[in-house]
Parts: sequence; C-alpha cells; structure tokens
Amino acid sequence: MSHKFEITGAKFLKPKEEDRRDKKATSIIIKVPEAEVDNVTPSVLFMGKYKTSAVMWQASATTQCHKCWKFGHLIAGCKARGEICPICSKAHTQREHKCPQTACSGHRRLIPGCCLMTPAKCPACGGPHSALDNNCPEKFRVKEAAKKKCDLRMASLAGNSRTERTPQD
Repeated sequence: MSHKFEITGAKFLKPKEEDRRDKKATSIIIKVPEAEVDNVTPSVLFMGKYKTSAVMWQASATTQCHKCWKFGHLIAGCKARGEICPICSKAHTQREHKCPQTACSGHRRLIPGCCLMTPAKCPACGGPHSALDNNCPEKFRVKEAAKKKCDLRMASLAGNSRTERTPQD
C-alpha cells in the first residue's frame, strides 16, 4: 500500500558536501506532519526508488527522556524496554517508588534522611541524586556542550557574514 504525504522540510544528515563526497549513500532527514509519521516507515518512495526509513523525533541534546531519564531524546524515541525510576534507577515508575516509612512521601521526591532503604541513583549519570536534580553533573555537561556548540555556530555565522569595510573620509 502506498501513501502520499507532504514533506514540510528536508536536509542532509551530514550538511557539508565534503563529508558526503566519497560516500555511496547518504542520509536525508525529511520533516512531515506528525499525523503522517506512520505512512513514512518502513520505506518511502523517493526519487523513483524505495528507500528504507526510520522515525527520528525532534529533540535537542538537552531534552531529557521521562522514560529512561537520559538526554537527547523524547519518550517517543526511547529504546529502553521499560520505565526507569528517576529516584533510584530501578525498573519501576516514579509513582511506584515507595519508601519503607509509611508517613513519607518518597514517591514524589527524594527525602534525605528518610528514603535510605532505596538510596538515590541517577539514571543519567549514576550519581547519588535523583534524575530530576538540577545539580546533576550529566545535565550540566549536556547543557554546557550544547551551549558551546551554539556559541561556535553563532561565531561561524558571524564570521561568514562579516564584510570588510574601509573607513570613509
């Protein structure tokens, strides 16, 4: 069965031509409306030939998945088999996280001094804190890397658009 769908954008996965020059094949990212995603896979007729295709969800390097709690993708694109608790890294949801103290609300957040039976373990970095902790070193590392990449891109764009000017008398 074939489907027609609107392509709302397209770009090479490797945008620099010199990176693609000696390759026999290359990847192209096409943007389609979300309602059309199921019509794109497992193959798409492109320039008269069927090509294999896969769904890539739009996410930035700093996007944190709420299924595995790692960075760079959304739940929709997560390859983890099951949900991971952001508090203890065990195979259960945050709602199922229980503290042995009956008066504790340890399923909502980590409570220091109470939830010692299930110590905190961040699924993103393995550190002794929750994946929701803003001081997570992995969260900091990912944000810094994204900032550097953005700064380099902005500097590159500024350098490409710069024109030499001579002073006018």
